[in-house]
Parts: sequence; C-alpha cells; structure tokens
Amino acid sequence: MELLLIGDTTSAMQIPSLEEIKRNSTKQTKTNVNHTWVHSAQGDQIKDDIGKIGEQAVFKYLTKKYTASNYEIIPISSNLAGKKGNDAADYDILLKNDKMITYIDVKTTTGSNQSFYMSAKEKKVLDSLASDKNKTYNIYHVYGVSKTDNAISKFEIFDEYSLSRANYQPVNFLISFEK
Repeated sequence: MELLLIGDTTSAMQIPSLEEIKRNSTKQTKTNVNHTWVHSAQGDQIKDDIGKIGEQAVFKYLTKKYTASNYEIIPISSNLAGKKGNDAADYDILLKNDKMITYIDVKTTTGSNQSFYMSAKEKKVLDSLASDKNKTYNIYHVYGVSKTDNAISKFEIFDEYSLSRANYQPVNFLISFEK
C-alpha cells in the first residue's frame, strides 16, 4: 500500500469539487412505453470526477517513479489524453519498455475497503493477456478519496496473480426478450 497526495497530483488541472458538481447537476427522467427510469447526471458526474482524480494521481505517480528509466508511460483514457483518449480501450495507462507492456486500469473509490467494480469488457482484456508473457494487466485501486478536499489517499496495486484469486460477483445483467 502506498500513499498519494491527491492535491499535488491534480493541481495542474481544474477539477471541480464534488460539492460544485452536486450543485450544477440535474436528474433526467426517461420514459419508454413499458418503463420509466431516473438517470442521475449528478451521480454519474461525481463518479466520473472521482475516477479522473485517481487516474491523474496514478499517472503522476508513474511519471515520477519511471522518469529516469527506459519506460514509456502512455495516457490512454480521455481523463489523461483529452480528446485523443480512448475510453473504450478498457484500461487507462500503458507502461512500456522493450520487454514488457503493462496495461493499467485505475479504480478510484471514496471508501476504505478493497471492493470495486470491473466491467465485463475490462475482465475480458485481463483474461486475454493472461497467456502473453510480454504483456500484463494491473489494477491500481486508489481508495479513501475525500469527497470534500484534496487529502492524502492510499492505493494498492493488484497484479494478474492477485486478480486471478479475486472473487468476481456478477452484479449487473442485461435482460432482453424476443418479440
């Protein structure tokens, strides 16, 4: 477990406080012939901003750690690469040298436990790299992120071995009916 000073890692980019996000967010209601559901733009924006904070912190950490090495650190997500980012890649950062490529997915949570969500597509990327000796997949879990200030947060790195021993629970299902 290592510590990240979130304030230092995000100071170059303007990230609104989560209180500002709540004030400026709205709820959208969508109606279908058979269903009505409420989509909270506020909740989605808060999750996106928490994720952005974690990704920027890990990117800055990696940049400091590998500055004097032969590793290349490549931002992939739009939180790091801006408009050139690829959020459909299902990982956030590539760490490369001439022998190894590490695919890094950053998971950021406000809580202190080790639970986080992983999409089926992210799991597929993890599984596809398991047999390749020159590629690996790591999750950097940034946790304890404050909802009110730029405090110190902790992070833990989960490599392929620890991820292979994790408990995966299906929490979402797509339900459809043939007509």
